[in-house]
Amino acid sequence: LIDTWETENGLPENSATAMVQTPDGYLWFGTFNGLVRFDGVKFTVFDPANTPQLPGASVVNLHLDKAGRLWVSTGKGLVSLKDGRWTAFGVDRGWTADYVRTFSEGAGKLFATSFNGKVFQFHGERFQELPPPPGQAGKGYFGHVDDAGVLWVVQHRFFGSWDGQRWNSVAPADTLFRDQNVGAGPARDGAVWVLDLSRLR
Repeated sequence: LIDTWETENGLPENSATAMVQTPDGYLWFGTFNGLVRFDGVKFTVFDPANTPQLPGASVVNLHLDKAGRLWVSTGKGLVSLKDGRWTAFGVDRGWTADYVRTFSEGAGKLFATSFNGKVFQFHGERFQELPPPPGQAGKGYFGHVDDAGVLWVVQHRFFGSWDGQRWNSVAPADTLFRDQNVGAGPARDGAVWVLDLSRLR
């Protein structure tokens, strides 16, 4: 059986940008018209009108970290929610990018990449911007943290890792990718899947 929920069932729109499940069992959805909590029966919509702590209604990405913090990246800023308390992350907390393209976490480390090509590590309740990877400036990266805590980033002009001091390239990008549409994701054994339009590695 397949159940379908749409605006007539309480969703603010008929699409979702991201989804996570918190330890209390709720499903959370990001939409371009609000953050949505679902208990299996009804939807509760959070937007700047009823939740002033949300900087914008357009939710680009969500992430539940291992500390139980729900990260919400909106078109107008980044916030987190834990134990009913909202925290905003702006320039004062080291977040200088537009919005989050990927969250990645492993070995006690949390990283975020932005759509405008920046890479950050979260530490001590603030973000630290890493030196820019040697890919195309201003273009976002997919991030992945392996089991050893090493951050890998991928875009069509760079695929490599951060060793804590510098970026290390796997190979020249023009030998890896045939197209600008590149994606990446974690494999179950801790490796990284990398995809362009014609090849999966």
